[in-house]
Amino acid sequence: MRTSVRARIPELWAQGVGASGDSKGMVVDSSGALMPRANRIATETAKGVRRVASTDGSGSFLITGLEPAPYDVSVQMTGFATEIRKGVAVAIGQTVTLDFQLKVSEVATAIEVSDVPPVVAVKKDFPGAYGHAGRNTS
Repeated sequence: MRTSVRARIPELWAQGVGASGDSKGMVVDSSGALMPRANRIATETAKGVRRVASTDGSGSFLITGLEPAPYDVSVQMTGFATEIRKGVAVAIGQTVTLDFQLKVSEVATAIEVSDVPPVVAVKKDFPGAYGHAGRNTS
């Protein structure tokens, strides 16, 4: 009995080997300059599971251990338009190479926050303003 248990242990270890795929690539801007610290997000379309990686100093990224499935892959960086690729298929043992070229975002959004309350004009000379319902009490 002891021999058969030992013989099966390598089979159990081997089940996890080669059961996933990887994704790698580079991110540059429209001039071809490398973009370090850009966020690359792979979202498994069926389950909604997200894997996030940031590009390194050379604009490269690598995400390992992706389950074989289709993914929506996007790259985001402040000041640039997000680029999305839908339905990227990852297969067992495959490394999918995806390079992105981000364009400068043309839309800027600014939110102003103030700790001073706004001035509100109150008009008191309408009927019912003092509970008189328009009656003349004089």
